[in-house]
Amino acid sequence: MLHKMRSVSTLAVLSLALLGGAPSGSAQTTVKVLSIPPSALQPAGFRNNALPWVMTADAFYFANNLSAPVDGYAYAPLSLPHQARIKSLTVYYIDNACGKEQELVVALTRHDMATGKIQAMAKATTAGVDCRPERRTVEDLTIGNAVVDNDRYSYALTVLFADGIDRLRFLGAKIRYQ
Repeated sequence: MLHKMRSVSTLAVLSLALLGGAPSGSAQTTVKVLSIPPSALQPAGFRNNALPWVMTADAFYFANNLSAPVDGYAYAPLSLPHQARIKSLTVYYIDNACGKEQELVVALTRHDMATGKIQAMAKATTAGVDCRPERRTVEDLTIGNAVVDNDRYSYALTVLFADGIDRLRFLGAKIRYQ
């Protein structure tokens, strides 16, 4: 009788796995998502304070009308669970800037609190994409130093608006982790 129960139990677990289910307990791994809205960004740096910027519920951008565009930076501090493993960075954006130098670069960064060193863990860029005024996404699945260590590092989303013009718009980002 015990042998039959084990066979049925094993069959049930295999069936769940084949049908997309998962057994409960520690064997289950759930991918979670941290969403970063555009309203979380803060312009940074002395030069950025001179640039006009716009933050709404659905977009962040620099409203730069200067004859010589400059780079604009914005940051969002992140609170990730200790020991989480980062799986991907997905960025939602509009890049209607047709110049080669005009691109959006979004990086998941970590700051070593003991040494001050900042490292990019993931980076998504609009370099090389054609310019269109519609919402799009870009994703980075190659994560360096993927395990979160809150004892040593703090984390942020860093957004570079290269040439800081208003046709580059950050619409949000998602970080997937386990």
